[in-house]
Amino acid sequence: MLRGWEFSRGSDAEAVLARTTITSVHPCRARLSFASSGIVRVFLNGRPVGSPGLNEMDIDLKPGPNELLFAIADGRNASRLVARLQPMGPNLGLDDRR
Repeated sequence: MLRGWEFSRGSDAEAVLARTTITSVHPCRARLSFASSGIVRVFLNGRPVGSPGLNEMDIDLKPGPNELLFAIADGRNASRLVARLQPMGPNLGLDDRR
């Protein structure tokens, strides 16, 4: 289950942080796609994933809550982010209970 987004300003005045929690019933691989107004670093459970400049990557979710964090730097104070998470495989594994 994807919970609501939380936005905050990073320690760098030109960075915005967007954070959410994804709950997985069991280990699950998912494809993360996103577009942003600036340079993005992605962190899953505190660890960087992907490389700067990539806007699509496969991520491995652990059972239970997984914190997904986007650090966006665009230098214009008008950061934008659109993200999509698509589970891969026949056994999706995401908890969709609210």
